[in-house]
Amino acid sequence: MSTPCSDIALADAAGPMKDMLDKLSGENGNSWLVAWNLFLGMQAHALIAKLKEISLKRWKTFAVGGSTKDELLVKFAEARLPSGATGIQASDWARDIAGKPACDFPKETEDGVEFVMGSLGDLFGFKKNTKTKVFLDEAFLAKHGLELCKPSDAFYLRLAYLDQPLDEWVRVGMKPIAGSGGRPREFVLEHYSNGVWLFADCTNPDSQWSPDSLWIFRRKKVTQS
Repeated sequence: MSTPCSDIALADAAGPMKDMLDKLSGENGNSWLVAWNLFLGMQAHALIAKLKEISLKRWKTFAVGGSTKDELLVKFAEARLPSGATGIQASDWARDIAGKPACDFPKETEDGVEFVMGSLGDLFGFKKNTKTKVFLDEAFLAKHGLELCKPSDAFYLRLAYLDQPLDEWVRVGMKPIAGSGGRPREFVLEHYSNGVWLFADCTNPDSQWSPDSLWIFRRKKVTQS
């Protein structure tokens, strides 16, 4: 059965309508309501801009740089967690790739760096498992208003995310660094029952990632002409 004056079946419309209702009642409900009203008003360009703004929800904005690896590891040891415990753990592999030349720790401070965290499905619309090389690509990310993180960003991200939910894994979207064993790795923020960790996990170009997997990227800065 079709709706009047339309070739769209009711069954086809049911899914998107439910999805919209879920969004309207969710955390960003007000923003989705604005977008929905824009859509009803047929303001196409404004709608597209609003949808991009929602999909690239800002996670955290803070300064990075200005500290050495050893200074950051001291901050790890001194970090006070919401639970009252003290200390962030850094795995052996994380320490290993942090010591490679490709993991530079800039002496200059970079202010106002905006990070975006989300699932691959939310960020890029992926509906199925996707290879690393598809989205860890500068040109691809630029089309979505994002860019790769610097490897050292992972240390500042770890310090900024002390309230990470238990059992959550978030991968830092960066150019992988070859560890001492030769395998490419990237940093991962993890919270286990035994503490808050900075890990480094293997990431091959052809590795497959679920649409639900969580990643962090930088929002691409808009240059003023």
